Amino acid sequence: MNEANFKKDWEQGVERFLLQTSGSTGAPKTIALERAKLIWSAEQTLTFLSSKPKRMYVCLPTHKVGGFMQMVRALVWNIPLYIKTPEAKPVLDMDVKEACISLTPHQLYHCLQSEKTMHALSQAHSILIGGGSLGFEVPDVISSKLFHTYGMTETYSHIAYRRLDSDYFYPLATVDLDVNEESCLKIKCALTEGKWLQTSDVVAFKNGGFKILGRNDHVINSGGLKLHPEVMEAEILADNPYAYHSFFIGSIKDSVLGEKGVLVKKRGLELSLSPSSNLKYIKMTVEVDCLQFTATEKIDRRRSMKEAGLDLA
Repeated sequence: MNEANFKKDWEQGVERFLLQTSGSTGAPKTIALERAKLIWSAEQTLTFLSSKPKRMYVCLPTHKVGGFMQMVRALVWNIPLYIKTPEAKPVLDMDVKEACISLTPHQLYHCLQSEKTMHALSQAHSILIGGGSLGFEVPDVISSKLFHTYGMTETYSHIAYRRLDSDYFYPLATVDLDVNEESCLKIKCALTEGKWLQTSDVVAFKNGGFKILGRNDHVINSGGLKLHPEVMEAEILADNPYAYHSFFIGSIKDSVLGEKGVLVKKRGLELSLSPSSNLKYIKMTVEVDCLQFTATEKIDRRRSMKEAGLDLA
């Protein structure tokens, strides 16, 4: 949805907007987002930020919930809207000054490789990061303005935030959380009409916050153990920060273990693997010329495994 069409629909009072989900709560599907709830979500974000930015800066696809909600916020907050071509290496200029900007982790990573874009980000009012985990260091001058967000299309974007000095996301005051029998997060708030929304994200609770361990459909059942690839990947990144988006942990069928962990990495990538309790369960390493990515810049594990000729578990 482009800016002109959206603004026209919004100003004409259109009540429902169609967006595609990403699969956080099941198979991707098209759902209708209601105007009143979009406004409520935008107001909740402004309350959380506690002060209004001077402008909105959009580097995300506007047909996805992250970019779409930035357009909604700009109109609800009554501030200027700047939409840039969504690309892995965003071109940032002084429009970012005192702006609320939303990026994917992949985009942020590339921004940090340039002194110019780092300086531009340091001038922002606030930086919202969604769409996956952060596996790299962020300078203090930027991390002080940064909020790692958790949410999905079904919750009209984010319902929880994390500062980089903590592993835990903390929900908005109006959001209730719980887990099912598989420790997968459930969400209830005004946006879900008081009903529990079940996600596929396995979490651990602590002091009112939650830490994401990984997706339930990524869990590797190996010899009676349940291994979370995202936890193992975080351990590897801690020792190899240059390897961001260059590897992942998958699994293949095994006649003895049921499934066994496989490290899939770009050809020639050197990794230092410490003998931790988790990494010792990686039973095989495969090199590929390139990894496959989703439209939201996450590693597409299934496609990458297939491209590597691996027998999916």
